[in-house]
Amino acid sequence: MTTSRLPTYFLSHGGGPWPYMTGGFRSNFDKLEQSLIEMRAELQDLPKAVLVVSGHWEERGFAVSSGCNPGMVYDYSGFPDYLYQIKYGASGSPELARHVQDLLHSAGIAARPDPTRGFDHGTFSLMKPLYPNEDIPVVQLSLDAGYDPALHLKVGRALAPLRDEGVLIIGSGLSYHNLSAIQGTAGHGPSRLFDAWLQETLIRSPFDKRTTRLVEWEKAPAARAAHPREDHLIPLMVAVGAAEDEPGTVTYHQKDFAGGLTASSFRFGDIPSAPQSKGDAMTSTTFKPIVYLKENCPFCLKVRLFLLESGLASDIETRDFAPGSEREEKIRAELQPHLDKVSFPSAQLEPGRYVTESDDIVAFFAAKAGRDPAGMTVYRNYVDGVFAMSMKLWKENQELKKAASAA
Repeated sequence: MTTSRLPTYFLSHGGGPWPYMTGGFRSNFDKLEQSLIEMRAELQDLPKAVLVVSGHWEERGFAVSSGCNPGMVYDYSGFPDYLYQIKYGASGSPELARHVQDLLHSAGIAARPDPTRGFDHGTFSLMKPLYPNEDIPVVQLSLDAGYDPALHLKVGRALAPLRDEGVLIIGSGLSYHNLSAIQGTAGHGPSRLFDAWLQETLIRSPFDKRTTRLVEWEKAPAARAAHPREDHLIPLMVAVGAAEDEPGTVTYHQKDFAGGLTASSFRFGDIPSAPQSKGDAMTSTTFKPIVYLKENCPFCLKVRLFLLESGLASDIETRDFAPGSEREEKIRAELQPHLDKVSFPSAQLEPGRYVTESDDIVAFFAAKAGRDPAGMTVYRNYVDGVFAMSMKLWKENQELKKAASAA
């Protein structure tokens, strides 16, 4: 059985045109970038278009970008000149824009087309890591400048049918957005408090209570310290409204963003399941394979991306841990009796069968699922791109260390 209904997302989009940056500052966004790569893998090739509700576009009433070839909106300042020459070249979709208008009008919500609106950085900063080939049409929907959470939840409800039509709905903002408190430590406590409220509201609250809490979001701990102006929070309402009776899941969580801020992204609804071959043996009711993955490990990310893109993630128990954590110590102790040397990724593929090489793990699951890794777009892009570069830099570093020790 397959499920093709797309989930919705509220994504923290980082700062400025970060995917196009060079230098050390870009490393602030490494965890966010990894989450977006994983998101692309879990969605497989199901999205046919993307609708983005960006915190960087608001109007009196609602507007929908309707141009065929959107330009760029460089809505940031203080960056090097080359970051005002960048281009995200995806097409728009006048047809989808009209469909969005029709759905809103049917719900009693007025919306007008805007054929001149370009991609702002709330859109292209996410789309560049998600769809680097720029081959998925993108339409943007503005916020209403009144910021009424109930109205934006209603907008989400009206747009929910798009999920069954291959349209990916993304609310683009930030879970914490107080620019005056980003420098220094003033934002660390408020971001942590508000993020904890978001986790409780979006993940653990009953669906009806979740909606009520969002409408009354200003009652949350540190609400106005986290969002003095709620433009970067309101896109969340659309994402939730379009999946109002479906579970929320964290897809990105960072407690040390920009030195100590807490930031998160969320998915609403289940990951689409992929069709599996008749020979698929990942249906055992007596044993579920276990994969052990370390955060910020390029070999572990390779395995994770394969599992997500192949549609096997839900059939496997994944045990994640942070380097140097107490959980890592426990996992190492668990694996020690079964392996000559504990390294990561590791996996228990079958009862009593443990392996540690990422290629061996991928090969096992590829054979079970009848999937060829060479034909998996996200996996291959990572292996041939970021992963290959990481290995090259690692080897160069080892050679430098060897030369230094011999000197």
